[in-house]
Amino acid sequence: MMLETSLSLFVSIVVTYITSLMLINIEKKHGILCKDAHKPYEYFVPCIGGFPLYVGIIIGLGMLYLFSVVGYRTLISSVLVLSIGLLVGFMDDVFGLRSRWKILLGLFPALPMIIMGFYSPRPWIPFIGHTRLYLVYPVLMLIASTVYLNGVNMIDTHNGSLPMFAFTVTFFALILKIVRGFSTEEMILLILFAVTLLIYLMFNKYPAKIFNGNTGAFLMGSMLFLVLVFTRVEFYMILASIPMFLNGFYYISSVKGFLQKEQVARPTYVNGNGCIHSTKSTHPITFVKLILALGGRPLSEKELIEVLYLVYISTSLISFLLCYLLGYS
Repeated sequence: MMLETSLSLFVSIVVTYITSLMLINIEKKHGILCKDAHKPYEYFVPCIGGFPLYVGIIIGLGMLYLFSVVGYRTLISSVLVLSIGLLVGFMDDVFGLRSRWKILLGLFPALPMIIMGFYSPRPWIPFIGHTRLYLVYPVLMLIASTVYLNGVNMIDTHNGSLPMFAFTVTFFALILKIVRGFSTEEMILLILFAVTLLIYLMFNKYPAKIFNGNTGAFLMGSMLFLVLVFTRVEFYMILASIPMFLNGFYYISSVKGFLQKEQVARPTYVNGNGCIHSTKSTHPITFVKLILALGGRPLSEKELIEVLYLVYISTSLISFLLCYLLGYS
């Protein structure tokens, strides 16, 4: 089984890498480019990512199923969840969905798992243990699905920030399962997500060679939702996702509703020297704006990204340690 698993992961890595290069060339050839608003100069990048990450994961899952490493239900539920997330994001990139539709369609990735009954309605809570939420859990799954799809889309603000967030959350979920016990399928799925995210990050990190677009963002949101439910790390995921929750809370409360980003003023701006400044206090509040306020000075894009990386790694690490020390099982 070790050989088959290693081969599947290797193929996923190669496919993600090659597909990323191909998509970048295709989008450049057809002029599917967007201006990078955080550069002080004209810099255009292919707009719609996500597909290489999706193809790499799906091919890896298919091989793992053929080698009998993962089961049929794991394969089908994972493919459906990720495919719906990708499709919703692509529709948003093409048609520009309104906020209410993004929230509604964000519920859909949870439906395959609910219909198939592919979940365990007994989340672990500190000092209580595994609870019994047989009636409530499916409703919570729907909420978690749309929160993660839309939440990660809102923090996809700077080069590499979203794939790094998804990678750190996934990586420390894997470590938690290793030290506290895991099933083979859980471990393999987490490793598959982690390695493909790391390869994809190479193309989205500063300076980005391709943007995630809503396609990539919604795909990664559905991936994190799948990690939460399938690997049963609900409490850990809530803690590790605090930066995403803070960003969404402050943004929604400051604009007083669910508005399109085109309808609100930008929370930051870039000066001629490439330093990112916070805009007026009346403009939307975001996690990045809070970082700039706490730092007390403007930051270059590279500096800001490094801070975001540090925050995401620290949050996931602390969440892992808390769950471990509190006796996650």
